[in-house]
Amino acid sequence: MDGQSKLLGFFDRKLGDSAGVGPQTQKLLNHLGLHTNRDLLWHLPVRVESFPLTPLHLALNGQSCTVRVRVSHTILTRNMLRVVVEEASGGRGALQIVFFKGRLKELESLFKQVQGWFFSGTLSLLDGVLSLVHPVGWGRIEKGPPSLFQVIYPLTKGLGSPTLQRLVQGRLRDLPDMPEWLPDILLPTHGWPSFSQALGQVHCPQKEADLSLHAPGRQRLAFDELLAHQLMLLQGRLGKNQKSSPPLQGTGENVKKVLATAGFCLTSSQQKALGEIYGDLEKDVPMARLLQGDVGSGKTILALLAIARATEAGFQAVFLAPTEILAQQQGEKAQKLFEETGVTVALLTRTTPQKKKLLHKISSGEVQVVVGTHAVFQEAVGFAKLGLVIIDEQHRFGVAQRLQIAQKGLNPHMLIMSATPIPRTLEMTLFADLDVSVLNEKPGGRQGIETFVIPASRIHEVKDFMAQHLQGGGQVYWVCPLIEATDENGPQGAKGACVSDRFQDLQAVFQGRVGVVHGQQKGEEKRAVLEAFRSQKIQILVSTTVIEVGVDVPEATLMVIESAQQFGLAQLHQLRGRVGRGGAKSYCFLIYSYPLSDVGKQRLQAIKKSNDGFWIAEQDWRLRGGGDLLGVRQSGLPLFAFADLSVHRDLLEKAHTFAQQILKSDPLLEGKEGRPWDMLLHLFRKKREAVDLLSSA
Repeated sequence: MDGQSKLLGFFDRKLGDSAGVGPQTQKLLNHLGLHTNRDLLWHLPVRVESFPLTPLHLALNGQSCTVRVRVSHTILTRNMLRVVVEEASGGRGALQIVFFKGRLKELESLFKQVQGWFFSGTLSLLDGVLSLVHPVGWGRIEKGPPSLFQVIYPLTKGLGSPTLQRLVQGRLRDLPDMPEWLPDILLPTHGWPSFSQALGQVHCPQKEADLSLHAPGRQRLAFDELLAHQLMLLQGRLGKNQKSSPPLQGTGENVKKVLATAGFCLTSSQQKALGEIYGDLEKDVPMARLLQGDVGSGKTILALLAIARATEAGFQAVFLAPTEILAQQQGEKAQKLFEETGVTVALLTRTTPQKKKLLHKISSGEVQVVVGTHAVFQEAVGFAKLGLVIIDEQHRFGVAQRLQIAQKGLNPHMLIMSATPIPRTLEMTLFADLDVSVLNEKPGGRQGIETFVIPASRIHEVKDFMAQHLQGGGQVYWVCPLIEATDENGPQGAKGACVSDRFQDLQAVFQGRVGVVHGQQKGEEKRAVLEAFRSQKIQILVSTTVIEVGVDVPEATLMVIESAQQFGLAQLHQLRGRVGRGGAKSYCFLIYSYPLSDVGKQRLQAIKKSNDGFWIAEQDWRLRGGGDLLGVRQSGLPLFAFADLSVHRDLLEKAHTFAQQILKSDPLLEGKEGRPWDMLLHLFRKKREAVDLLSSA
């Protein structure tokens, strides 16, 4: 076995195959998502708990400390060992050390043989006696005190930090020799340790500062992780250019008819983006393009014009939406715009009736355009001649799903859309394998949205404004963070910040004009309520964030967001973007309640200050960090163990440039110089994704 195989074999080894991990411990580790040595070493401590050396007579209940004592006597019962100790120097003070588990008889014998000990832990009262229950560390006086601090890990019930620390330290001792893959100049320039030393530093810190995201060991690990991710994405980009796709060249007839039916002129940025898209479609390599734009900037019409070009060339197209509500709306829009072209458009979701019949029409080519949700990924869905895939709201779909849908055609062209403007750093992280087009204009004739920030104590003023607004024929969204109120929902006074309470409150005043929609309703019920709102049968729609994306009602000109401090900045901007989609002036009221954090204040002031989604995205990045920008752990957003994009932006840019240099000389990482980088992909579990991107690009 060569060195690389031995090293990777160590990291891939199951935890249950190692000494010290019994069935119960393995079960608890698996519950934390820890299955291999790699998982364990990638599971980082979150803080350090200090245990300063403290004279026993000065120790207090609730204090975390280390005491120097001698054993007075022991008391052993069937399921408990009490070790009564006193000040080692003979001073005042007494304490009992308590063990509930372990080999209690062996422990008792040990404490009887050796009198002088150090014990570390947090003091408490047990049966009225000052006690240290299951010390986190202990050792003989002649060998010196144990560590005066304990690293604290993310845990699960039944598994403590001492156990995790013991297991981690065992893996660190067993770590095979690791080659250095980074150039010699990088390490001294940044003061970085070797990879194995860095692992030791993050798991065995000597002080709280060693856990900092800026600590040399953490920075080294973060750079390696970001470099592996960039290599994976850029390999996919290179692989794209080695694949062959059918050029989608058409007559322009369907495009003209769709534009005529739409009845408006494209903005200059739409024209530029459409030119870039058509340029890609005419090539014999698959398009891989991200179309990002602010709320209401007109991405959907460009997607449909791209589909029109695909159908002119005799190919099928798929338009993927993340929710049934959005798929239904986009399907209706596509059917309307393609009505004059003779192109058949069908909707495919989880609740589509007579699905078997529809699947046959898709596989035979009778249906040329499919608008659907995740249901399109099903194995039973096949295509006759799939040439173009559009993915709307890309962050709701993962990279694996992008590859999965691409495999349903012969290297189809792919256009990915995002209504959440993405800061450059995150764009580089998520989409280094894609070309990017940006829409930075709103369609003509739209007025701005005036935004107000109002405390909950003045909610009556908002209702008065709304009443006047309704008299003029306006329509209103009222968004709440919750469906039902419970005792755990938040601070006192939050009652009413839920859909059920607010619906009843508004219905009592505006009888018959209020509808409600939320995620727990069945699809048919949601569609019926939204249709009633679109057709102006109701004027007020009380909802959760289910209407955050894709709901397009030009007549709605007032948005009220209650408990606005509970929403992220990007989400507030998305919600506000549901209004201001027609020619009339629109308004947004952000109602907040106390307590209001400093970050909460900054968010509300930022959203009030600007309607520019790109500026807001940068502020959201600054306030929340990259990990939360598109929502916590949403699919499509890479989750890093060591890197934090809000802190390690400079490392990401370095990793991006370095990865480009590496792949320029060895794109497949097959040569002698590429072997260390190939190992890096394996080490960070990016090799499989890199292979998939290369084969499916």
